Amino acid sequence: MTLAAGTDTTSHNDAGVANAARVGAVMLLIIPAVLGGYVAGGALHDPDTCWLLALGRWILEHGRLPQTDPFSYTYALFWGGQPVVLYQWLSELIFFVAYKLTALPGLLALSSVTMVVAFYALPVRILCRCGLGLAPAAGLALLMVLTASFHFLVRPEIFSYLLAAVWIERLTATNSLASDKFDWRQTLLFFALTIIWCNLHSGFVFGLILLSVSVLSSLGVALSSRCRGSRINLTALAALAASLVATLINPWGIGLWGYLPRLFFPAFNHYIVELKPVTIPDLGNPIFWPYLVLMGTALFIAAGARTAAARTGLICGTSSLILALAGLFCRRLVPFAALFILAGLSFMLAASSKDKKAPASGDGQLHPGGQFLNKIDAHLQDVIAPQSGRWLFGASLMAVLGTLLMSYLIIPPQLPQGSAVFQPPVQAINFLTSSAPAGKVLNDAQFGDVMIWHLSPCPPVFLDTRFDMYGDKLVADYQTMTSGVGNWRELLAQYRISWAFLNPECALVKELERQQPWHVIYRDNAAVILSRVYEKTVKD
Repeated sequence: MTLAAGTDTTSHNDAGVANAARVGAVMLLIIPAVLGGYVAGGALHDPDTCWLLALGRWILEHGRLPQTDPFSYTYALFWGGQPVVLYQWLSELIFFVAYKLTALPGLLALSSVTMVVAFYALPVRILCRCGLGLAPAAGLALLMVLTASFHFLVRPEIFSYLLAAVWIERLTATNSLASDKFDWRQTLLFFALTIIWCNLHSGFVFGLILLSVSVLSSLGVALSSRCRGSRINLTALAALAASLVATLINPWGIGLWGYLPRLFFPAFNHYIVELKPVTIPDLGNPIFWPYLVLMGTALFIAAGARTAAARTGLICGTSSLILALAGLFCRRLVPFAALFILAGLSFMLAASSKDKKAPASGDGQLHPGGQFLNKIDAHLQDVIAPQSGRWLFGASLMAVLGTLLMSYLIIPPQLPQGSAVFQPPVQAINFLTSSAPAGKVLNDAQFGDVMIWHLSPCPPVFLDTRFDMYGDKLVADYQTMTSGVGNWRELLAQYRISWAFLNPECALVKELERQQPWHVIYRDNAAVILSRVYEKTVKD
């Protein structure tokens, strides 16, 4: 009777473990669907997507890259004779092809899959491979998603997020980058990935930084008097050198590097909210809380792993976690900070799991729970199989499903979608389609994005949100004119502005309404159009 009771108890426990694992597997696959719906509901809020698609359309229609900006009349005033550097031209082309083939729902589905794989599916795979249990790995990945979610937009950064996650996965997948043996296959892989990455987005610098961290860490260990037998990581060194060469394989060659300072360090950064640092008052904003929690959790896990980690893994991990603080200095870098945290944990955990002194749990995984939770996690590993292709495929499929359900049943996509911070001038654009004034326009920068995409033919704009392309002088003049201060009248005359397309709250609107011969020819809650030539006022 005692033996039977023990057998019944064991069977009951096994059934409980199996059922808990099934529930966990369902939850792990529901998360990508929810994320897909989230992306579909908000990823088109940024009007930048308009000019990205417009440039992709231009490239596809002309079969080449433009030598000058095709949408503005001001670029030539400051940069005449210099070709425009479309440093993310491949992203723009991919976006437009996706839109042309599948319309906005398909474009959103592409974005959803990219971000779900980058911040959820691949991090789960990486952390499990490095020795963490599936449940805690999924929890950390979900924290990464929450950290980056405020910047889930249809912009070229999403390809940098994906390639950064692939980069980390490759860095931790083999022993070749953790030893002094040369692996030419890994070197060739990083070379090929960099060629793609440097034509997609400037985030390719992220990959070069991680390779540099790996090289410098191994060099530091090799030079240490206590590790005289160690040598520099030859594969990482060769991969870094090959990747640097690969960055030159783009339409501008070394000119791409010359453009990066203009992109990363312009004087007008203080005008752009997403480029500002995270200040102490900002920490009260809930959108930054996941970043702080993720960093704190990573430090807690790293504190336990560092005692067992090999020195190279410890240095790589610590360096990556330090780099993750970049998110505090620039809000746009917070999603990249989440990926630096992933890299830091991965380096440390991978070194810990391979160190013979590392404390081993029942199944070789680093689990924070007891034996029962370890059994559930083992069953989850069998069901989900995070190292297999079916995990990535299943997560991607669920992301697409969530995107399509949101797009077709709840929130039909529009470009751009309205938000609390930007109301698209839809009716004003309809007015301009048939009644655009003659002459040169001074337009709101975000309105310029919308004009470029929706008006055909589009009146050449003063500028749009490609501030890096236009340069500091033009952006400064734009700020002076739209703020209605200083020498704004002289600047209007200098640029020969004949009409204005601005936000109703713009200070210049109030100034021009008091000036002759300026007259309002259209007004609604989202936009005002003024012209030097009198026409009948149109009200919404």
